[in-house]
Amino acid sequence: MVVRNNEPHIVTLVNLGFKPSYCLVIVWCVQCLQQVKHEYFLVKNKLETLMRLEKQILAAGGMIPDVS
Repeated sequence: MVVRNNEPHIVTLVNLGFKPSYCLVIVWCVQCLQQVKHEYFLVKNKLETLMRLEKQILAAGGMIPDVS
């Protein structure tokens, strides 16, 4: 088995009895989930910042327009 991109976990999965093609799919799925987790935290942090700014604006006597 050829290990590309320094991915020794593929070899580990093969050693556990997974076929190499399945290992690549598993690694791809894990990478996608890690990307989704990263993007989730980016959005979460931006929303928290917006809510914090909204509280500061309201505490200073400002108004937030209603967009509904």
